[in-house]
Amino acid sequence: MSNQTEIILLGTFHFQQDEEMIIEKESEIIELVEHLSSLKPTKIALEWEKSKNKQLNEAYKNTDRDLRIDEIEQIGFRLAKKLNHGKIYAVNWGGHLKDEDVILLNNTIKKSYPELLNSMSSVMEETPEINRNTNIITLL
Repeated sequence: MSNQTEIILLGTFHFQQDEEMIIEKESEIIELVEHLSSLKPTKIALEWEKSKNKQLNEAYKNTDRDLRIDEIEQIGFRLAKKLNHGKIYAVNWGGHLKDEDVILLNNTIKKSYPELLNSMSSVMEETPEINRNTNIITLL
C-alpha cells in the first residue's frame, strides 16, 4: 500500500493585471474557494519568496476582510482562513536559471517523464482564455 501525498496545483494569472475584472468576479472567486475547501487541503502553499515566509504569515494572520486584489489573498488567504489553517507556506524559488539549465530540465522531462510533458501540453492546449465573460467555476 502506498502512502503518496496528493497535490492539487492551481495556477492563475496575476490578478493585478486586470483589477476591474477581479472585482466583478469576486462572487466567482468565493465560489472557487468554496469548491477548493471541499477538497479539504491540509496545507496551502503560495507563490511567495520562501525567505519571506514569516512576513507572508504575518500578513495572513493580520488580514481580515479587506483583501488586496491579488491571487495570493483572494484565493490563498481566503481558502486558508476558511479552513482555519494556522499558517500558510511560501514556496517561490528566487534562484536564477541560465538557458542551459532550462534546456537540461526540458530534456530531462522529455526523457524521464514523458507522461508529465504530455499532460502539461494537453492542459495548455485545453486551457481557455479567462475574461469578463468566462465563468471561473465552469473551468474546473
